Amino acid sequence: MMKRVLAIMFAAMLVLSMCVVASADGETGKITINGAIEGYTYSIYKLANLESFVEGGAYSYTVTDSGADIGWDDFFASREEFAINEDGYLVLAEGKEISNPAQFAKDALAWAKANGVAADASAEAGTDPVKFENLGLGYYLVDSSVGVLCSLDTLDNDVEIDEKNLVPTVVKQVEEDKTGAYGATNDADFFQTVNFKATITVQRGTQGLKFYDAMSAGLTFDDASVEVYAGTIADENLLTEGTEYTFAGAGVDNKGTAEDDSDDYAYTFALTFDQAYCDGLAAGTELIIVYAATVNENAVVAGNGNPNEALIIYGDNNWSEPSQTITYTFSFDLVKTDIENKLITGAEFKLYSDSNAQNEIALVKNADGTYRRAKDGETAVDIVVADLAAITIVGLDSDTYYLKETVAPEGYNLLKGATAVTIDAENNSATVEQGAYVEGGVQVINKSGSELPETGGMGTTIFVVVGSILVLVTGVLLVAKKRMSKIAG
Repeated sequence: MMKRVLAIMFAAMLVLSMCVVASADGETGKITINGAIEGYTYSIYKLANLESFVEGGAYSYTVTDSGADIGWDDFFASREEFAINEDGYLVLAEGKEISNPAQFAKDALAWAKANGVAADASAEAGTDPVKFENLGLGYYLVDSSVGVLCSLDTLDNDVEIDEKNLVPTVVKQVEEDKTGAYGATNDADFFQTVNFKATITVQRGTQGLKFYDAMSAGLTFDDASVEVYAGTIADENLLTEGTEYTFAGAGVDNKGTAEDDSDDYAYTFALTFDQAYCDGLAAGTELIIVYAATVNENAVVAGNGNPNEALIIYGDNNWSEPSQTITYTFSFDLVKTDIENKLITGAEFKLYSDSNAQNEIALVKNADGTYRRAKDGETAVDIVVADLAAITIVGLDSDTYYLKETVAPEGYNLLKGATAVTIDAENNSATVEQGAYVEGGVQVINKSGSELPETGGMGTTIFVVVGSILVLVTGVLLVAKKRMSKIAG
């Protein structure tokens, strides 16, 4: 029996003799982050000191004393997985383990930020690897402003971390109704519904993800139209508001400090994504947001158009570059002239979408004398040419339209057919000078006289001449007949 005990003791001594017990007192190490993303900040937090360790075996930790009222000792005291033993060392509580180290690291980082525990060191990444040197050995948490966790590890010499995280992105698109295709621009009529789609590509461990959309004054947002999908637009991928994300209406956020209102950003609506939901997403997952707006009467006609932009916020208040779409609407000028290009008044028109003049486009007159598409509930009016000037019709998609004259100017023929109007992705404007048409726009010409031939024929003149001759002949015959009667008598 004694021989067996001695054998076990000898074996234990042999194992211990193969280990190197190192004191961490005065020792330093280095953390190198390879592939750090340029322009982002990397920070380190020392949670615990490493007093001594056996290479490949046991480690002795004491909690870092920050000297502040709230420190890492408070964090570890709040965790049931840890305990401080009778010798003052940080150890795992009996029967406990850290089953999810990544979640534990996130909890530690969240606790530090919530309680104002400052990082021990920070550095902004350039083109070279980020290095933190001459560090006391210990248990370190490494974070980045990218918004994704880098590492949680014990520094007992030199540690190298490969940054594998990417920045989340957003791409905004708008639908062109004539083709159904999504792109950077579209054309639309006043009061037409326009469909938008924004695609967020989530990366591993994305933190604090928020989506903002900002519309210009010419677009009226439909808050009931918002839907969010994961992966593809399909019923089974529809996210639930209040669970995977929350919706908020118009507001203002600040890119800098609350006191610096020069950085205020006004948005039309916002979506905040649940962190627990984002934690479960694989890198490269697409979150697709679809929504709609209506082009209103305040829309810019042609020119710079009506922009709508989307952006995301993530990590440590990182703002992405905006992804923008532009919705355009157009106008054309109507010029009423005679055959000599002189402007005339008194004509009235209606606008149609078809050459047979069956589908009327209802118009109303603006205070500035222009005409626009009518919205629901407005009473349509005809276009009335009352002044010697071009008349502008605004708020139209790029397309072909038809003008039908309903009243002709006095002394002019009423036009029987419809005049085609083509708008090709720009305003069709006219130039008039001193009461005469010069170029551009849509010129509608009226001719004077009746609807009988107007190409050099005698027209009604022949009938007037023949009638006059007949009257004269009749008169002559009557006079001659009376004279013959007198002679015979």
